Amino acid sequence: MEKRLIETSLELVRDDVLVGLQDLGAAGLASSASEMASRGPVGVKLDLAKVPLREDDMEAFEIMISESQERMLACVEPSRLAEVQALCARWELECSVIGEVVEGDHLICTMGDTVVGDIPVAALVDDCPRYTLDPQRPARLDTEPVDVASLPAMGDASKLLEQLLALPNIASKAAIFQQYDQIVGGGTVIRPGADAGVIRLPGSKRAVAAALDGSGRRTWLDPRRGGRQAVAEAARNVACTGGRPLAITNCLNFGNPEKGETPYMFVESVEGMAEACEALQAPVVSGNVSLYNEHSGGPIPPSPIVGCVGLIEDAGKSIGAAPRNGASIVLLGDAAPAVDGSEYQAELLGGVAGRIPDIDLAAEARLIDVLVEAAAAGISHAAHDAAEGGIAVAAAEMAIAGKVGIGIELPPLAERDDITLFGEAGNGHVLVATDDADALLALAAKHDVPALLVGTAGGDAIRVAVGPTVAELPLAAAVASWSATMPALIGAA
Repeated sequence: MEKRLIETSLELVRDDVLVGLQDLGAAGLASSASEMASRGPVGVKLDLAKVPLREDDMEAFEIMISESQERMLACVEPSRLAEVQALCARWELECSVIGEVVEGDHLICTMGDTVVGDIPVAALVDDCPRYTLDPQRPARLDTEPVDVASLPAMGDASKLLEQLLALPNIASKAAIFQQYDQIVGGGTVIRPGADAGVIRLPGSKRAVAAALDGSGRRTWLDPRRGGRQAVAEAARNVACTGGRPLAITNCLNFGNPEKGETPYMFVESVEGMAEACEALQAPVVSGNVSLYNEHSGGPIPPSPIVGCVGLIEDAGKSIGAAPRNGASIVLLGDAAPAVDGSEYQAELLGGVAGRIPDIDLAAEARLIDVLVEAAAAGISHAAHDAAEGGIAVAAAEMAIAGKVGIGIELPPLAERDDITLFGEAGNGHVLVATDDADALLALAAKHDVPALLVGTAGGDAIRVAVGPTVAELPLAAAVASWSATMPALIGAA
């Protein structure tokens, strides 16, 4: 049904049949009709008795605010109505005339001949009431970063790597995304599981890359930095496939905005996202806000989730995260990883605390330039950013994707070796596989991006070392840990 609706809408737009077209999103007909009318500006009169219902005996207000899926509201000149009806019939879509444009500036709703609602359009769009918020800054945001000296002694690095690979936020999501068709239409270039998915544009050699990112845990520790990082990581993941980030969308998930710290966290997160969008030249083209999300007597962690789309000029130049046997591995970026807000801290050290590192957005933009240009020039053939679980987990995930071992020697990037291995930085670290390390290092130097040749792909084991500290696993053991968690969770649910 969704596919038929999309194809019908595209044909209506292509043939210039419509005056206007809008989906029935939040608040259903109430928002779509009023927003459409406000652009006129005109009045709109709807007969709710003519609206097709999926449930009997719905009241007028329920019909107006129902968030129907697979429905669009179209405005059509009467002389072209027959064309719209014929096209809908060809696509086997129900098509109902439910109202008309009228003089004035009101949204009028009837049930047959009975008026059940009459309200100025402006009251629903531009002049609607606004919350009076009382943002309260949480005291925890004044906390200093975690004192590394207070952390428990590091355990066995190899065991820690195996444990991290099995955590839900890191483990394979294949049990979820393999439940649907990933290659419908034959346009898929890179399937789910890489840093971003890539889909070829019909009739073109171009492709679109898309990625989703966001961390409620990290945003809870610092909402502005968390907002910046959500945008930057989504853009970075698009760039890892060779895509130039173009725009973002978002879903902003927060608690009750009328009390406590939630309004402060919301405002700060949005401000951080805006700063990142400006720095990375990626405008917000759509979005959604979900509020009043509470559990156990309090708000959920503030969770701005960002979707980024980017353009790849030549789909054949897009890259995944799988290195080839014998490839050189280059680390881009030299930011200091931190334990604060990391998977390592939250799951293996006993809870979330401290303050996440800030992000240098100008450096992030330069890193994106290197990733995009390296893929376009054929210098790189795989790239993967170090996010949850840090550089060691990123190396393991590359090895799993490529079905080949990987060996890396890292310089000390933090006060402790375990934080170098498993900590998470504000700025991006990206592991890039290349057959021409000199060319990649030269490109990074051109853009003032720190780069270091750290290892090679090959063999049947994962080995990530910082001086004498070594995290090492057979590739088969890493695959087993990484693959087992999600099916078990789905089965338990």
